[in-house]
Amino acid sequence: MNRFMKYIAVGCIALMFAPNAFAKKDKYKNKKLAQEYCKVFKDKFPKKACKVKKIGIGLLPPYCDKGWHADKTFKKGGPNYAACIKGGKLKNHTKDIGIRKGNRGSAERLNTLNCSAKEIEALNTAHSFLEKNWGAIKTEATKPTRTKEQNKNKKVIAVKAKKKQWKRLKNFITGKKAFQIECKSKKWCKNEGILGRDDLRIRNVIVCVQSHTKVKESRKAAMKAELVGTLVHELAHSANFPMYKRKIHNCSTKDKDGKKVCPKTDGTYQLDWAAQYVYVTRTTKKKSKAIRKKIFRQLLKIKRPMLPHR
Repeated sequence: MNRFMKYIAVGCIALMFAPNAFAKKDKYKNKKLAQEYCKVFKDKFPKKACKVKKIGIGLLPPYCDKGWHADKTFKKGGPNYAACIKGGKLKNHTKDIGIRKGNRGSAERLNTLNCSAKEIEALNTAHSFLEKNWGAIKTEATKPTRTKEQNKNKKVIAVKAKKKQWKRLKNFITGKKAFQIECKSKKWCKNEGILGRDDLRIRNVIVCVQSHTKVKESRKAAMKAELVGTLVHELAHSANFPMYKRKIHNCSTKDKDGKKVCPKTDGTYQLDWAAQYVYVTRTTKKKSKAIRKKIFRQLLKIKRPMLPHR
């Protein structure tokens, strides 16, 4: 036993002095994220001040200067920082969502993790559309009016989810149930082959926002619709929405000829496409049918390669 403890002690000392033991930590990452959040805050509340401050480690509270309040903290993978705002905690931080949980900041509709200012703003816009048009999206999902061409060229099937599944998903959409949206770089998402994923962690959803926003000008309208669809798709998984077996849903099974079996017509995909359809028709209402047709054609070209949901 003594010899075992000695080995443990030697190992701990070696780690302490190893030059690369914690080399992966980015000491500027949290500071940059806090600065990015302050950009969003100042844009939403131009008359209020927001500044970044390094804060305590571990269980120490996020102390800002006297008269300031930590609106959002950043503590993952490096020194801790806070985005401090002048005065106390904001009440009714947004007219659209009244419940603040987790580490959600006053300027964001969702509780985000590792998201830049542009990513937070894109998610705010997508989530705002989902909430304001939820009734129309649910109606389109349960009583579809879209054509096959407006449904990613897949058969249009009415979504038959249980009442408790609809309720749980609506609670995510309206903010009554907390969840976290984690942003990943476009490079990481490309390597993983995903646009979004329901993560292992409870109520943590990965959304590849950069993959939806860093695109050519001609594709931006289609990718904004796709982001709305991606967001509701991943939240639907968290709400245990109906889907095929995971292997079929993720196109990882093959038929007797060795071809991938990829129907992509389960309830989760149909809800995804219903949301995209409502987005396109409502945001191009005053524009010509030709423009809407062009956007639907572009949506057909967007690949959604999914790794297994965990």
